[in-house]
Amino acid sequence: MLEIVIPTDRITLERQIKALKYALKNDTREVDKQIHSQALERLEKAYNAI
Repeated sequence: MLEIVIPTDRITLERQIKALKYALKNDTREVDKQIHSQALERLEKAYNAI
């Protein structure tokens, strides 16, 4: 199971979401895509909850 540390402030969340979206566009390995997709999903949920 992937453990993600979710930041508590909105600005940091926005930066991490932006970075993960960029990483997903450039990922070549399927494992990396899965990891980044899971992390992005959890961060977006946290962002929407704030």
